[in-house]
Formats: sequence, C-alpha cells, structure tokens
Amino acid sequence: MAHDPDPAGLPLPGGVSERLWGECQLEAFRALQHPFVLALGLGTLPRDTFRHYVAQDAHFLHFFARAYAAALDKCADANAEAHVVLQQLLMGVHMELRLHGSYARTWGVELDALDHVDPACQAYTDFLMATAEDPETTVAEVLASMVPCSRLYGFLGCALARAHPRQRGNPYADWISMYSSFEYLVHPMQKEALLDRLAGDAPYDRLRSLYKRAMQLEVAFFSAAPGIPAARHVGMLVCDFDDTCTEKDTIGTLLSAAIDAAVKRAGPEEGPRLRARLDAVVARLVENYSSKHAALLAEILPEGASAAAAEGGFDEAGLRAFVERLSDFDVQMNAVAVESGILAGLSRDDVAAAARAVALKPGCREALAAALGAELPTHVVSVNWSREFVAAALGLPAADAADWGAAGSDGDEAAAAVIAGAAPPPGRLAIHANELARGADGLSTGALRRAVQCARDKGRLFAALQAARGKGGGGGGAAVFVGDSATDVLPLLAADYGIVVGSNKLLRRALARHGASLVPLCAAPLTAPARGGGGAASDGVARVVYEAASWDEIHAFLFGPNGGAVGGGGGGVVHVGSGSGSGCAVLPRVLTVAGSDSGGGAGIQADLKTVMALGCFGMSAITALTAQNSRGVQAVHPVPPDFLEAQLDSVLSDIGTDAVKTGMLPDAATVRLVARKLRQYGIGALVVDPVMISTSGHALASGGVAEAMVRDLLPLAALVTPNIPEAEALLGGAVKIDSVAGMREAAAALQALGPRAVLVKGGHMVAQQAEERRRRRQQQAAAAAADGAAADGGDGDGDEGLVAVDILFDGERFLELRAPYVETGNTHGTGCTLGAASAAGLARGLPVAEAVREAKAYLTAALAGSAALRMGAGPQHPFHHGVGFVHEGAAGTAAAAALAEAGGPELTRQLSTRIGGTGGAAGPARGGLGRELSAELGRRASSVPRHRPLPCDLRLYVVTDPDCNARAGRGLADAVADAVAGGATIVQVREKGADGGDFLSAARAALRVCRAAGVPLIINDRVDVALAVDADGVHVGQDDLPARAVRRLIGPGKLLGVSVKTAGEAVKAAADGADYLGAGAVVPTGTKDASVIGFDGLGAVCAAVDIPVVAIGGVGAANAAEAVAAGAAGVAVVSAVFSAPDAAAAAAEIRRVVDDALAAAPAAAAEAEAAAVGAAA
Repeated sequence: MAHDPDPAGLPLPGGVSERLWGECQLEAFRALQHPFVLALGLGTLPRDTFRHYVAQDAHFLHFFARAYAAALDKCADANAEAHVVLQQLLMGVHMELRLHGSYARTWGVELDALDHVDPACQAYTDFLMATAEDPETTVAEVLASMVPCSRLYGFLGCALARAHPRQRGNPYADWISMYSSFEYLVHPMQKEALLDRLAGDAPYDRLRSLYKRAMQLEVAFFSAAPGIPAARHVGMLVCDFDDTCTEKDTIGTLLSAAIDAAVKRAGPEEGPRLRARLDAVVARLVENYSSKHAALLAEILPEGASAAAAEGGFDEAGLRAFVERLSDFDVQMNAVAVESGILAGLSRDDVAAAARAVALKPGCREALAAALGAELPTHVVSVNWSREFVAAALGLPAADAADWGAAGSDGDEAAAAVIAGAAPPPGRLAIHANELARGADGLSTGALRRAVQCARDKGRLFAALQAARGKGGGGGGAAVFVGDSATDVLPLLAADYGIVVGSNKLLRRALARHGASLVPLCAAPLTAPARGGGGAASDGVARVVYEAASWDEIHAFLFGPNGGAVGGGGGGVVHVGSGSGSGCAVLPRVLTVAGSDSGGGAGIQADLKTVMALGCFGMSAITALTAQNSRGVQAVHPVPPDFLEAQLDSVLSDIGTDAVKTGMLPDAATVRLVARKLRQYGIGALVVDPVMISTSGHALASGGVAEAMVRDLLPLAALVTPNIPEAEALLGGAVKIDSVAGMREAAAALQALGPRAVLVKGGHMVAQQAEERRRRRQQQAAAAAADGAAADGGDGDGDEGLVAVDILFDGERFLELRAPYVETGNTHGTGCTLGAASAAGLARGLPVAEAVREAKAYLTAALAGSAALRMGAGPQHPFHHGVGFVHEGAAGTAAAAALAEAGGPELTRQLSTRIGGTGGAAGPARGGLGRELSAELGRRASSVPRHRPLPCDLRLYVVTDPDCNARAGRGLADAVADAVAGGATIVQVREKGADGGDFLSAARAALRVCRAAGVPLIINDRVDVALAVDADGVHVGQDDLPARAVRRLIGPGKLLGVSVKTAGEAVKAAADGADYLGAGAVVPTGTKDASVIGFDGLGAVCAAVDIPVVAIGGVGAANAAEAVAAGAAGVAVVSAVFSAPDAAAAAAEIRRVVDDALAAAPAAAAEAEAAAVGAAA
C-alpha cells in the first residue's frame, strides 16, 4: 500500500473520493453529532438500542455483500484489477459479518431471529440494490453508493477515539477501537482508490448524487434506532465575527476601503501622494500595535502553565487578569487608530462594497441561516469598527441597531442597553458591534460609536444576553458561544457550550496556561453541564472548551440529524415517529407551489396525490384558487403576494424541503416572488412546470409570465417540463414544433436559458395523431355502412400502437423517452402529475434522467389503470393517481380492474394486437409495443416507487416435496444438497402439511445448504417463515396472500414468484411486483391438482410479460426443451428430481436439456422470423 490510512479517518487527498467527501461534510457531521453516535462514544447508549442496531446492521451488511457481488459481475470481463480489489473487499464484508456475529453473541442478539427490518434500513438496502443491480449502472456508480458507509464509519471511529481516549468502562469501546483501527481503515482506502480510478466511467453529478444519498441514509439509519437519547436543546447562539465567521481578520479590508475612498475623492493628481501618505499611516499603526502587543504578551502570557494550573487546577483569577490587561491594551489601540483619522470619508456604499469582498468560512452563513430559520435567538458580538460592514458581509436579515441600543455606548452602558432593549424580531440577526460615526454628508468622520472594543466588553455583553434571557422568561435551552480569538475567552468559558472554530494560537496558549481544556466537540455531553460542577469552576465558569472542525460541525451540533429548519437543509428526510425512542420512517419532502383545482384533477391536488403515491411527504403553497371541473375553468382568484410569501416562509423555515415543483404562477409578480424565495432558501432541486393554459383552453397566466419565467425562474431549475405549446411560448414563438426534430431544437434552446435539463413533452403531438386516426376510422366505417359492407376496423395502421415521445436534454445528450400512448379521455392534470413525479424522484436523490423515467412510467401506468374511470360530464376528465397503492377491493379501484385478467378493452387490445398471437410459436422472439406496455405496467404500476425486478436464474427450479423425499428415504437437507449438486439454480421449500415450527426448522436446514452453495432459497406461501429465516424470497399462488400485499411485506430486496395460468393473471402479477412467474400446469402432474394450460398457454403467459417465466407441472427432461421453445426461462420440477433414485443425476440431466435448449433458442427464433417473412412475401 502506497500510503497509510489517515489517522483522522479521512480520504487521502487528490482524488474524486476526497471531493465527494468534501461535498458531504454536513452529512458527515450530522452523523458524528447524532445522539446515537454521541451516546455510543460516551458509553451511555441504552443496551437494548445497541442490540437493535447490531441486528439491523447485520441485515444491512448482507445486502452490502450482494452489492459487491453485483459490482463484481459488472467488471468480470472488462477490468481484471478492479475484479481482484472487489473480491478482497467482499471478503472484508464477510469478516465484518463474522465480527457482528461476535457482537451478537456478546450482547445476546439472535441474528437469525430478526423479526423486523426498520424502514430506514429497508430504504438503505433498497437504494443499494437498485443501484447495484441496475444493468445500466457502472462499477463507479455502485462504489459511489457504497464508499460513504465505509468511509463514514472510519471517520466516526477515529473521531470518537480522539474525543474519548480513555475508554475504560465504556461498553462500546470495542466498536470504537475496531472502526478506528489500521486494519479497518485500509478498507475505505481500497474502495476510494478503485473509485478514483473508475470515476471517469460515470458523470460526476451522478456520483455525487449517489454518494450524498448514501450519506443521508446513514444518518436516517441511526435515527431509526429505538431509545436513542433526545437531541440537545439550544436556546441561544452567540458568535464572534472576525476569524470566526470570516477566513481572515477584516480590519485590513476596512482600512483599505477607507484609503481607496479618500484617494478617489482626491482626484488623479493628488490621489497617488495621498495613498502613499495613508499607507504610511497604516504601516505605523500596524508596527506600533505589533511591537507593543508582543511586549505585552511576553509579560502577561509567559510560556508554560501558571502555578495554579500546574497543580492541576483551573487558574480563573490568572485568566481574568490576562483578559483585563489585554482589554486595556485593545481599548488604547482603538483610540490610537481613531485619532489617526484613517477611518474618515467612508460612505455606506463604500462599506457595503468592501463587505462584499469578505470571504466567510464554509458553512458559516448556512449555519446562521438555519438558526434564524428555526427562530433561535442569534447574536454576533464583534470588536469590528463597523456594524454595517459586519451585517453586509454576513448577508443575512439583521435587526435594526436601534432595536438594541447596543451601539453608541461604552462598556457597561452597552450591556445595560441589551438588558433594557427589546429582543430582535424572530428570524433576524442581532449584531453587537461598534459603528463609524457619520457627518451630515453621510461620510464617516473618523470617530467611532463605541460598543464592543475588547474581551472585557464581550464578556459583559454575553453576561447581559444571558441575564436578558432570564428576565424575559426565555432562559430555556443551552447557550452556545462560538469564537476564535483571545477576546472571546470570557464568553467561551461562560457559555453552556463554548466552541472554538479556527486555529488561533494565542487563544490556545491562554487556555492552556490557565488550565482550561480544549477537547473535540463530539466529546460534549448531550445535556449541558450544571454550572459549578463537573467541568466548571466554583462560580460557574467552565474549564472545558470544545473545538469544532468547521462550521458544518457546528451546524450539526446545533440542530442534530434533522439539520435545522431551513429549506433543504435537513438530511433529506422527514422522520415520522411517536417520539425519540420509536422507529422512524423516512420521507423525502416535496413542496408544490401551484394553483388549487377545485375539481381535484390538476394543480396542487394532483401534485399532492402524486407525491404521496411515490412515497414522499407533500406540502403546498397555493398561488391561486380556481373554480373548475371536468367542463373547464369557471373562475380564477390569484392569492395576494404577501400571503403566498407567508406560505413559503412557513414551510421552508420549519419543515424544509428536498425538492420544489412549481405549477400555475398567475402573473409575473408571482414568478419574481417565487424565484426570490427559492434563492433565499437555497433550493437546488427545482422542477418548473410552466402552466399557462388549462386542458380546456382557459388562460391560467397573464401576459408577461413567460418572459418572467425565462428571466427569473428557469436559471434556478434542475428541470423544466413544458408541453409543446408552452415550449413555443417560452421561446417567444421563435421555434415551431411539429416533429421530434422540432422538440429537440426547442429543448436545446430552452436549456441554453439556464436550467440543468429540459423535458419537452410530446403528448399534444401524439394526441393529434390519435385524433386523426379516430377520424379516419369513422370515415371508413361510414363509407362501409354506405356500401352495405362491414368495416374492417383498420386503416393500414389500425393495429399499430401509438407511442408518446418526450425529449430530455441536459446540455450534453438527448434522450428520447418513449411510452405506449394510452387512448383515454382521462388526461386532466397529466402535466402536473409528470412534474410532481419528477420532483419526487429528485427528492429521493435520483438524477434528473432517472427521475423523469420513473415519472413517465408512473404516469403511463396511472392513465392505463384509469382508462375505465369516468368523473364528470365535461371533456377534461381526471384520472386515478392512486394506481398501485390503494387497497384492492375498495370501491372504484379502476387500477386493479384494468390490470386484472379482463384488463379493460384498450389494454387487452394493445396487448393482443402487438404480442403476435397467443401460441408458443413466437417463442423467445416475442416483442413489440404490447410487451413494452406490459413491461412498464408490470414493473412500475403497482410499486411506488416502482419495483425493479430482481435477477434470478430459473433454469432448474426445484420444489421440495416431503412425500417424494420420504419414498426415496432422504431427509430435506440431503435432498436439497443432491439437487444443488446436480445443478439446481433455485430451490423452493414447499411443506404444505407442516405446522409453523416444523416449517421453520425445515427452511433453516435448507437455507444452510443453499447459502453454502450460493443458490437462492424460496419459501412457498409462508411469508412469515421466509422473513423469519431471511430466505431469498417467497412464492405464492392465486389463492394465497395477494402478491401486492406480499411485496409490501417483504420489500423490494427479496424475490417474489407468483403462479399464473393466463396472460391476464401474468400481467397483473407483474404489476403487483413479481420478479418471476410460474406458469402451469403445463401437462398433467401428480403432485398437485391443477388445470392444464399446455405449451400454448405457457407461450401466451411468456409473451404477455417482461419478467422471466418458469414452466411448472409435468415437465422434466423429456419435454423441457419444448417449454423453453415456448418462451420459458427454465423449468420447475418436483418428482422428476426428488422421486428419482439419484436426485443429483436427475437434476443434472434436466439442467443439460434446459441449457442446450436455451443455447439453441436464438437460432430457432431467427429461423421462425425468416419463415414468417417468406410466407408474407
């Protein structure tokens, strides 16, 4: 290894991995400052909480290993070096699993008996599997979703080891030791080195999205543990400005601004001479200060500890004496600077311009904004010469100085003014600093209105703020002070939590000499220590100060895992639970800013239904009230701008959001207001649906809206989703769109206006095509009737399904997104729905293209599932947004009906006309639009977010039978071992007559054999048994628990098989989340009573769906090839293997036949196609 691991648990510098980690610092510190992690470091985490964590983490690690295996598959042929590294890393996971087993035994955790998987754990494993098993993802993308876990644990282990170097008595010392050890830290290094090498295989934005989502899920994983301690309650935040908020001291910046202003006023002739004279004044001031300051420190701060500190005590008296001498010096130096006149002649504009050049420390403004958003009383106490300068540099809403009376007084008077003054308005920063005195001309006179000149003044002001909290009844919660200079010593020690950020050597010398400790911030207790005890001196002054790595850590310290209250500032989730000790569900947040549709088909109603259907938490800010129904829009009432702003502030300053979707914005003023609020709250995941005209043709926006959107809103958007008329309007009529090429041109032109991506929707174009086809059919029917002949129902393209094409352009590539056109009148709100679904995808961390794909699939499924729905008498019918998540059996569930066997006339027609017949002749060559529609509906309609079918090898699917095994004299474990040895690729345990206990024992016995061989184990019917033993999946029949309910129970990470007999049952099972189907009985069988569907029926099932089908019932070596020819991916056998004297040999023979038939299938399909072409010719 070229380098040793970083002792702080950080990535090595220079690669993509370091960059990704750097962009996720806030998430990393949210994990470190999580109550679960802090309590673990302190040794106070409840033991039951840790037991729960160990069990959930072991479950997660199984999927982590599966993700490695999937990555291995992706690079098996292309990258031998990556393959070797991944194999080593996979072995590391197995070692970690063994360590978990050791933990489990020590803590009394039965890993095999896990009866509940936390939603947060499930969400994390779903994310991993969706990324790893997607055939389109690269190894780099898989690593980007996995590295955060490994790196974060190394970071946490090292941080806790530094914070708690003496671990004696901590029951979790072994956990900390392991994750801070050299042996562990090499693993994230290996992954990061491989990710750095392969990062060029995927766009950086995609890697960042996956990395950040994984970090967010790590935080949610900790939050899901029951019994975690409550987060800190902070009641007041106070901080210094120079060197604390800023990258460097800004006094020089203000002096330079004063010189520049004076030179500018002097003119070109006098200016250079004046600059030289003023530069000399500044140089003398600096030299005078530096020499006298050095002499003072040599006297008041000699090297080494003071006498009291050397004896192990805290030398408070010595520290206060130091502060007094330093304060007298600073007051004197201020007077010298003022007397020089150097500060004269500054206008307010000069001050503001200088402030704009100030660089703040990363994360500072965001942390202070979060505090203001949470209405946490927040103060800046600074010795800076200009309060206006401080306010302008911070760029946050600040209370008027007159509200405080803190400027214009000296020392004790300033402190008294704080107590007497009113509290600043909620959401506004209180700044306590000096101010430049100004003359009648508005220019600074060179004098100061003194308020805070030295360390003594800061101490008095902080004490006054504390007293004011108590006087006003607002003393609840801890007081936090953040600083980084010697002038901050007193408030740092007086605060409940004094936090140092930066590297000021003088402050550290002063603390060390007088016996005050500086320890990592993650060592701070969750509850502020009582003054006068523990780490405090006798009068309540603390002797412990905490050190933060950055403002991101301070942000996490203040607000914990939920990240404060500013828009999007949270960890990407809303935690839903009954208290801190309960398990939590994870809900990404989506805010819709749109009009209200009283008819419920479009607007915020459609948005909120969609967001809920896609597993997110929806919120709304209403821009207009409309009176509308299926006949059209009867009235529009725009919401007053101030009330819209109040709605936006209410949501974004409290709950926050992970994505925003805009819809109807009735006028240009509303567009500008929304854009301003989005900028204020730093919203990045914005979807703009430029609604201007309703489905019925009613104008929903006044003139100037398109121009305002282009100017103010589009540059902020991650995605813009215009239909064809809206795209033309946004481009001012410069582009006429009547073809896919025109859609591409429009998408490129709109993307050049600033959004990250543009989706031009082609629904209007395909709707016109459908209307033209309907008219031709009507004309043909009328002509046929006039001739007295029967109409043939076609016009040359009548059997050809229409396809809706949308164009997505991200500045680099065009994507043509195609979906079957669903002929239905229920299209009201389709644009709103697609935009809201895309926003839900972005909120869940998906990249834009994947979010749009899922949104389009959801919309297609919802339209198809609502084809029979009729709501209202007018032309613009709504559709059913609940497709795929409402309970079957409820009144009006058209989704279930449309996807059931009857299917609905339109779905049945599209399937039957494009599959190419129901017989088996088509074989593996089946395809066309019907299959495409079936694939979309089967995979996506019923699972929200859609279930991505898991890969499974069905070539030889063996189903155990206790009677067969008894006759052959074998036990279950031996029978399964023989079948696997003969080539079985998947095993189903079927114990129909066994009770729960016996079934459980049988399943565990079979699982041990299958896991050792790497063969998946499926449990027949019994979901409880499958979950209890952690089997790989469940198989159900038509009379068992409904497949949709089973999918909800087992989650997306386990295989689900469903027995079917017809194409209708097959389509419904695929829609309900099946990964594979068992079709049969193909021929009569003696093992179960079933009607026979034959090979033609098998072919119809195979042709109807996009998921693999296994032939079941009466198949064996003699007819397995015929089953494969009908389209099956393999055969399921019972007696053909388990009734044979030599089960291994029987399995091997069937496997050989299946493999040969599958190898020959492509050639047979090609011959069949050629024969069909010849016959047609």
